[in-house]
Amino acid sequence: MSPLPINSTPFGEFFVGLSMGVGIFTSMVYINAFDVVKFDWITIGQIIVASIPTSITVMSTSLANNICDLDEDIEDEQQEFDVNDEENEAEMAKVEAAVKEIESELASGKTFEELYKSIKSRNYYPIY
Repeated sequence: MSPLPINSTPFGEFFVGLSMGVGIFTSMVYINAFDVVKFDWITIGQIIVASIPTSITVMSTSLANNICDLDEDIEDEQQEFDVNDEENEAEMAKVEAAVKEIESELASGKTFEELYKSIKSRNYYPIY
């Protein structure tokens, strides 16, 4: 049995909020003030403290989003992430085989148009 995925636990919201709240806020500060502010440990600490409201907002939004469709997920017996599903494993095997075919066609030197026609004829549609 595989471990429980983090996105099906309340810890998922915590880690998403932490990474987005601190990461995006820190990136924004760095991009806008890299030539004005000296980035030492004190400044980084101040940035982390200043990003706490943003982190809490992201965590709350993620949690509210997951809670609002919880009844529907339970009714549909839907999980956020399928861990042990034989049907998904069969689909993944088909996808892996298709990827290997496409890689071999790429290695053979086909042009993009030839490759696109080949993919479309096999009902493998590229994602744009």
